[in-house]
Amino acid sequence: MNLPYLAYNSLVSGIFASLLPPALLIRWARRDMRSFIDQRLGLKCPPAVRVKPGLEPRIWIHAVSVGEVAVAEVLMDALLQHLCGSRLVLSTSTRQGLMVARRRVGKMADCFYAPLDVIPAVRRVLAAVQPQILVCLETELWPNLLAETRKFGARIAVVNGRLSLRSVGRYRKMIPMMRRVLENVDLFSMVSREDALRIESIGAPGARIHVNGNAKFDIRLPAIPSRVIEAIRQRYGLEARDMVLVAGSTRQGEEKVVLEAFRKISRRFPGAVLVIAPRHVERASQVSRWAAEKGFAFQLHSALGDGRKRQAKVIIVDTMGDLFQIYSTATVVFCGGSLVPLGGQNILEPAAWGKPVLYGPYMDDFIEARAVLEGCGAGQSVATEDDLVRKVLEIFDDPVLARSMGRAARQVLSVHQGAAARHADVIRSLWQPTPDRSLQGKF
Repeated sequence: MNLPYLAYNSLVSGIFASLLPPALLIRWARRDMRSFIDQRLGLKCPPAVRVKPGLEPRIWIHAVSVGEVAVAEVLMDALLQHLCGSRLVLSTSTRQGLMVARRRVGKMADCFYAPLDVIPAVRRVLAAVQPQILVCLETELWPNLLAETRKFGARIAVVNGRLSLRSVGRYRKMIPMMRRVLENVDLFSMVSREDALRIESIGAPGARIHVNGNAKFDIRLPAIPSRVIEAIRQRYGLEARDMVLVAGSTRQGEEKVVLEAFRKISRRFPGAVLVIAPRHVERASQVSRWAAEKGFAFQLHSALGDGRKRQAKVIIVDTMGDLFQIYSTATVVFCGGSLVPLGGQNILEPAAWGKPVLYGPYMDDFIEARAVLEGCGAGQSVATEDDLVRKVLEIFDDPVLARSMGRAARQVLSVHQGAAARHADVIRSLWQPTPDRSLQGKF
């Protein structure tokens, strides 16, 4: 182990040691946190993900959270078409990610929490899963996970890889470490040429890098029956003529802007409805206080349905995994994480529903998606509260414009599809059938 790895593991071990006692205390006190803590610490691996003889290749896909789960879904579809009989397992790092994963891909893969990047935890999971290929979605570059997987004898691919300018700046401060980390990866299947150049600049071997597009363009509407979509509209008490602004995945510093903008929008459209879905649902109570301060009556998403009807103009989403379906109710969508410098959120999800999409200027993590939507007129950037008011009113005032933007969104997604299949081909190229291969870990 070289000096950068020693330094990294000293830091990780120190953090781990300091967090272990409170983690165990929380585990003892809160039954609902036990599986999360056990799996993140590598203490237990769900029986469902343990190796089952005869199913090959065994592919472990790691998707950090909800956004990557959508990519994992289309990638798994492509893999199962080309590698029939393969065994897929999917890990996520967040509770929300795991819940969405089980709902969206539970029939294709066993889902579990990824271990922390601590060597003993990683080794326990590798021994249980026995992967032959590890697929890291986006750019999940965990040094111990990659190094221990390599020691175990599995092949490794970074798929749908993207690297923002912010990330490159951080990684360039530790080039010696990153070069050793990236040497463990067999293939990099990147979203764009810019992403390919960026990952090469921090130490990835150029011969292993390929550009195959963004699998997020392959996102499809899940098989949601029309009655389910209609049930959402009924839950919100919406009529076909109602104007609805959905502000999805909002972050600290954005909700007050959205609420103030909606106050101005309501002067022109007094019957309009605002749905705010904070990126982290635990902030729903904070958003509720701000709504009250602005003078809005509000209701929580969880408090509607089962005969309880919407009476307020503002709905605050306090549940996990519902935003994608909620987008179906929108007249126009604002995607958060973009009025503040946090890189933006996935603007392709509302586009898949055929909705006009607005977002702030900070879209570093979705530059390609932004360019595509703006190129066809389906997406528009708003820099200020007044911009947001003006664009929403423009769309509310012109149903023809709203429909035109929505159609353009759906059409441009179909034109750019196919990346998931190309990424799957990269993974398939790593598969070398070895019937006599031992299933024992190589530590």
